Amino acid sequence: MPITQVSRVTQTLVLETCKRYGLRPFRRKGQRRRTIVVAGPETFMEKVYVPMLERGVEAVMVGVDAWLEVVVDACIREDVPAEVAQAASSSSAASSSPESDETT
Repeated sequence: MPITQVSRVTQTLVLETCKRYGLRPFRRKGQRRRTIVVAGPETFMEKVYVPMLERGVEAVMVGVDAWLEVVVDACIREDVPAEVAQAASSSSAASSSPESDETT
């Protein structure tokens, strides 16, 4: 069962679940680094592994999205106003600098 073009989060989850269930992930010659082929019994892969992996990826991505939202909100609240204030103070300082008097 090839799993192609996955994110690092999904790739890590696939590799860890393979270890847990004793499956053998591999790549064929010439396959991209993000392609993983998982060898295992077909019925197990279809009925257990793939649904479990899909639920796991969804849960991880929901967690990552929630964490990212908190981090972005914190950055916007804390860092952006300080940078805007700093930019405003440097632009007002530049307009009162001696360089602006040279043009007269």
